[in-house]
Amino acid sequence: MICAIIITNIPSGEFMITNLSIADLHIHSCASDSTETPAQIVSELAQKDISIASLTDHNTIVNQNEFLSLAKLKGITAIPGVEISSKIGDMVYHILAYGFNPDDKRIPKYVDPLLLMMRDNGRKIIKKMLPDFSNLSLNEYDDFKHDCTLGGWKFIHYLHFKGITENAIDGLSFRKIYNGHLSQCDYPSPQEVISEVHAWGAYAILAHPRGYFRDKAPDVESIISLFNKMKSFGIDGIECYYPKTTTLMTETAIKWCSENNMLVTVGCDSHGNFVPGREIGKIRIPLKSLNIDILFGD
Repeated sequence: MICAIIITNIPSGEFMITNLSIADLHIHSCASDSTETPAQIVSELAQKDISIASLTDHNTIVNQNEFLSLAKLKGITAIPGVEISSKIGDMVYHILAYGFNPDDKRIPKYVDPLLLMMRDNGRKIIKKMLPDFSNLSLNEYDDFKHDCTLGGWKFIHYLHFKGITENAIDGLSFRKIYNGHLSQCDYPSPQEVISEVHAWGAYAILAHPRGYFRDKAPDVESIISLFNKMKSFGIDGIECYYPKTTTLMTETAIKWCSENNMLVTVGCDSHGNFVPGREIGKIRIPLKSLNIDILFGD
């Protein structure tokens, strides 16, 4: 079902939410791997007239309450969110959790430990590089501090600091060179994550489905097969609208969600200046094209 609503009983001080309100429900901050602080994100949302938003850092909600408070002051309807890593085999699936209470002590057991796991992955890459780069030191790496608003992860900034790369983002190539892809992390299965998300009182959405086909161009049957598999795991919806996807993927996702009574969400997956082409509001999808009314709560 595609929602077509006008919300009039919203709290005082917030924008009136209508069918034409623009949403962006997939945004990262410097708590994970973006260049932006919660304050910068809220300011950008206001400048771009985006009135419905969610901060969805990788495996952490450390900036969530700050974002929610600042968004409220600007009149932005903010939905609590987080992006949780999971995997089957060597395929990493990202599950977006929406609508939880950030102060609920039942926070999924996977959230913060998975962020530490992602950071430890960078340390393992540096360790593998030691025989080939005499100027690298594991002790130095452990003590190394970098500005989190530079985006990305610690290991790429350490490599840039040591002169191994010309810029920080080039450090990502060493994941492949030294077999340090994040799929090496011991992530839980999608079933486990979705179960935890539901126990948290939240809704689970499959993020950026095009990415699970790697370099292949999937046909309709393959796309539906992925969605049906996720439905069997308990997924509540699909991130149907995403900047770097195909028309076939978007249309198939919307049709499947409608037929299966699933939520239809949108996300630009902004990482600030660190990842070009996925800026906040990169695609402008109005509320009338989504099915997210249940995420607004009471």
